[in-house]
Amino acid sequence: MLQEYVQIPKIVRYRDIINNNYRLSAKSFKKTIHKHKLKSLRSFIKSYNIGKEVGSFSYINKSPKYFIKPSSFQSELYTFLTEKESVIPILPEKFKDYKLKAGDILISKDSNVGECVILEKDYPYHTIAGGVVRIKVDEPYVIMGLIKHQFFMSQFEKGGVTITHAKTKFFDFQIPYPNKDEDKEFIEKCVKSIVKIEIEIINKLVETNKIVANELKQNSKISPYSFPKYSNIKNNVRVSAGIYCEEYKNLISIIKNYKNGFFTISEDKFSGGSTPKNRIIGKGNKNWITPSIISKYGFLITEEKITCEQNNIKRDCALIVNRTSKEGSGGFVGISIFYDYSLNGIAQCNQGLYKISEFQKEDLLFITSMLNSFVYRNIFKYLSIGSKMDEVKIYQLTKLPFPKFPDNIKKVLLIFITT
Repeated sequence: MLQEYVQIPKIVRYRDIINNNYRLSAKSFKKTIHKHKLKSLRSFIKSYNIGKEVGSFSYINKSPKYFIKPSSFQSELYTFLTEKESVIPILPEKFKDYKLKAGDILISKDSNVGECVILEKDYPYHTIAGGVVRIKVDEPYVIMGLIKHQFFMSQFEKGGVTITHAKTKFFDFQIPYPNKDEDKEFIEKCVKSIVKIEIEIINKLVETNKIVANELKQNSKISPYSFPKYSNIKNNVRVSAGIYCEEYKNLISIIKNYKNGFFTISEDKFSGGSTPKNRIIGKGNKNWITPSIISKYGFLITEEKITCEQNNIKRDCALIVNRTSKEGSGGFVGISIFYDYSLNGIAQCNQGLYKISEFQKEDLLFITSMLNSFVYRNIFKYLSIGSKMDEVKIYQLTKLPFPKFPDNIKKVLLIFITT
């Protein structure tokens, strides 16, 4: 936890404020503590480049050249993933070739400041945004492991380094560089293993998307689009345009017109999570599941514990994010994970999640796989509601159709999600 590396003074004196350039922000008085000899990140950098903005007028639908945004770097990811949310096709004449190579580290200096990724291969057709810094170092996987650690990230919370002032000040942040070769080898192996697993997860997700899309495309049809009527608005109890647009209706109709039919999940199969009144978060023998530790790719980012009297997860279940401020345009609402009770034990999920448990394990895995596919990611983009944060209600999920795929298709999807 950050508390292990950051010391917060109990008293701040006037001369401390003067020495702090008269900054009154509480964060600027935090001190990073350590037990080992530290080195600055700058001492490892051989060269670096700051990207260049191309302007939204250069964004196009298809292109052989792509633009990497800083918002595509997430705390749970170690490598760059070329999803449509992570890169933008741009006009080829606006492309600037930074010769991005395997082993390069990309760090965000804007938006989600400090988040970084390591490139596992060359990217000759990608350029970087103005909010991205590319650095080259001799031991990229070792350095990547160290700057991903909370010790390094905690330094962004002090010294006035904010979203608008980050620039390259973080080059002077300290990292606890190991003295022993075996320690460096261990860090390198761990980071390479994480990168390999992330790539496998994305490859399986890509294959899942292909299977789902091809099966629906080959064995279904899209109903002709028609503008909404008053009866549609009355039945849906919504006037927002999302669920009446052509893309949303096409996605729903191709599922409902699937040759083997479709099924829905009744309201009695859903239950909401809850936050116990009496609890100690961070300690205990029960898992504490919240939307914040669920990856957009359908796995738990980290392990959190809680001490409380109750527990609402007592068997295998599918957990669905129903309310979150992560991402935008419903991009994270509806993300699901399969919670394996025999593997993970009792748990408590909070009110940001819906739970489905009264199904066989294979059915729960299938539902999870479908909800995380691009088809359903696009559905939730239009289905979600809310002004402060994106949200989906149980009554909306009860209307959501799931195709009755044959056993051979389901078997392949289950192999991808369980291996």
